[in-house]
Amino acid sequence: MYPSSTIYVPNFKSTSIIYIICILFTFICIGLLPFLKINISVHSSALIRPTTEISVIRSLVNGRVKESFITENQSVQKGDVLYVIESEPLIERERFSLAKKQDVEYFIHDLNSLIHLSNTEDLITSLYQQSYYNYQQKVIEVSVRLKKTQTDYNRNFKLHSQKVIADSEFETHQFELDKAKNDLEILKQTQLSQWQSELRTLK
Repeated sequence: MYPSSTIYVPNFKSTSIIYIICILFTFICIGLLPFLKINISVHSSALIRPTTEISVIRSLVNGRVKESFITENQSVQKGDVLYVIESEPLIERERFSLAKKQDVEYFIHDLNSLIHLSNTEDLITSLYQQSYYNYQQKVIEVSVRLKKTQTDYNRNFKLHSQKVIADSEFETHQFELDKAKNDLEILKQTQLSQWQSELRTLK
């Protein structure tokens, strides 16, 4: 007896079907290629620029924005208020400037009164109240000296008219009287010039 053996006969029909299906699938894929879209994203650093040039706005002072008067894409013109910036140093400087301005206005008011010697009772500032007081004291001192010199002159005038005193002695009293009058006038003119100069400076 001969040993038994199995012989396989290849199935050519099944192989042909698979082959045809593969070919058809390939052609279908090739035919669908024009209709396929693949999104490709590329990462790269870039700078986006607007179509028009950007104008950078910078504030000359530091502070916080208190109010805003613009919106996005709003057109603005030269002179438009964009933001209100609140700054404590600026507020302090403004307060100081306003106080200084008020003081200067009071000084000018007092100086106008002193120059014309009118409404001197209504002087506002202590500086020019003191200045007027000092001026009055000087005027009183010079006026007292003038009054005494005038009295001496009147007495010596009578004596001179009666030929009791010599001409040289009488001329001395005349000189003292003229000097006292001149001192009073110089005092007034000097003080007036000083006040006028201060007024011009303040203005």
